[in-house]
Amino acid sequence: PRDPDFLDSIKTPYGATAFRTGWAQQIGPGPAEGRYVQRWLEVDLPTGEHERVEFRQVPDTGATVDCGGLSPCTFRGADEVVPPTVNATLQGNADAGADVPPLPVNAPPQAVMLNFRNSYHWNPVGYARGRSDGAAGPVFDPRHAHVYHWAHQPGSASLASPLLESEVPPGESRVTYVYQGQTQSQILPTLTPAISWFRPMVQARLTTDTVATSQQYSRIDYGTDGNPREVTDVAGRTRCLTCRATPSTSSRCTPGRVETGARLNSTRRNACRGWSTTATCISRCE
Repeated sequence: PRDPDFLDSIKTPYGATAFRTGWAQQIGPGPAEGRYVQRWLEVDLPTGEHERVEFRQVPDTGATVDCGGLSPCTFRGADEVVPPTVNATLQGNADAGADVPPLPVNAPPQAVMLNFRNSYHWNPVGYARGRSDGAAGPVFDPRHAHVYHWAHQPGSASLASPLLESEVPPGESRVTYVYQGQTQSQILPTLTPAISWFRPMVQARLTTDTVATSQQYSRIDYGTDGNPREVTDVAGRTRCLTCRATPSTSSRCTPGRVETGARLNSTRRNACRGWSTTATCISRCE
């Protein structure tokens, strides 16, 4: 049925923009039975171009919806190698006892469940390249979309969270994320007093598919106050950001000089975020 609160058009000095939306309900077994697991929105621009955004919870596993209108349904599968630093970080978090209660580490070398919990965005270029006419209606190629793959909520094997497990820009390799305290490759960590929010820790990708040694990654390590303590960029350069609360005659924190293994010298201002103005800020690894 038509939603009376849905804004289906708007007119500006640039011209008229129209909006269309729809959804599908999964009919079949499983935890998503009877739920609306596919929703989409299309925009007709004044230029004559189009955009589309779509969310799909599950792939086609015998239900009456899901893969319809998406082809190929599986454009990345179990042969996709996970960047090694992703699994190393998950294992490191597990070894540190990050999860409360402790959970066994889940760090498979190949990506799994990539067709679940995805949002797709076809911009005007991707829409023009990725849309075709099928027997049952329009068909969209996800290889021309920006694919957002959502992580599971903490402690859940079926509910999607609003945070990314990974994403695939069109024509690029997958970027995978690990959060502070995370030990399960698809599930966000349980929040604790020590880890009060889902702070991004690692983002990594392969520059060559299936070649683990081609990984690029950046990493952020945090202090007990939740602020970044050590930042490593994709070139392997590490910037140490450590604050020490000692008296200072300065009215604001004056950072020291940072020297990395690559001898990169730089100055960081306001490195003592969250500390009082009487703190003396130093930039070094302890």
